[in-house]
Amino acid sequence: MHVNQNKLDFVAIGPFKTGTSWIYNYLASYQQIALPTKVKETFFFDRKFDKGTDWYYTHFEQLKNNQKVKVGEVAPSYFSSIEAPKRIYQLNPNCKIIVTFREPVSRLTSFYLHMKQRGEIKSQTSFLEALSEVDILHNTALYYHHLSRWINIFGLDNVKVIFFESLVKSPLEFSQILCSKLDINLEQTTNDLSQKVNTSQSPVNHNLAKLMYSSVNLLHNLGLHKLVDYGKNLGIKQLLLSKKAQKFELNKEEFAAAFELVKDDVLMLESSLGMDLSDWRQIWQEKEI
Repeated sequence: MHVNQNKLDFVAIGPFKTGTSWIYNYLASYQQIALPTKVKETFFFDRKFDKGTDWYYTHFEQLKNNQKVKVGEVAPSYFSSIEAPKRIYQLNPNCKIIVTFREPVSRLTSFYLHMKQRGEIKSQTSFLEALSEVDILHNTALYYHHLSRWINIFGLDNVKVIFFESLVKSPLEFSQILCSKLDINLEQTTNDLSQKVNTSQSPVNHNLAKLMYSSVNLLHNLGLHKLVDYGKNLGIKQLLLSKKAQKFELNKEEFAAAFELVKDDVLMLESSLGMDLSDWRQIWQEKEI
């Protein structure tokens, strides 16, 4: 499939647990947008760059019939990557970068539960233990540190920040903001915009959950995407996850400890970039931070 080598119009880079799955599902219904269809995330610009752009573009089915669509990817692993912004810039220096930020301690909590669901954190590992032992938890919470890298490469005009809290308040308003920043026309969709996507559940067995997700990654790497879809249709994932909702909330001391780890970096969003963190400050006030 022949594609212009700068055909990448936008990338939504997360970080993790900031509404990226919602964004993917929402934009996937748009006729004017081409997203990866075989997998949600290609990991091309951080882990699989050596496969080449021809391999990358095989993931965009819509491009076969319509070269005029906007090409984009929703890829939260790119946010903290050192290489991804440089590689995307080489492909298209005018690519729009969409960043979704969420109150950092709430996001850390959600990401912790997500990693436990996948068997990447043992069930007996506490939140604070994980925060000190699992590098990706703390690293992806350094919002200003990583955002600065993207801004330095693409410039402020091409890096757009949206807040997860606006999605929680009004999915419709969030979708309008998203379309505005992507410079696309708002389309009517039959999707339930208020439906939560990719919520975390407790694994019935840590080792089985870890094996399942490792197997899924292996099958995707081998290009056996239809086999993964078949497993999803059989409901294998739900057999390994508890049907009970995963209820977890940090106590005051845990919240304060997590906040201390990220506050200097996160507050730079306000002092250096002038971002309005009033929704976050309300959460901090409720936690007596």
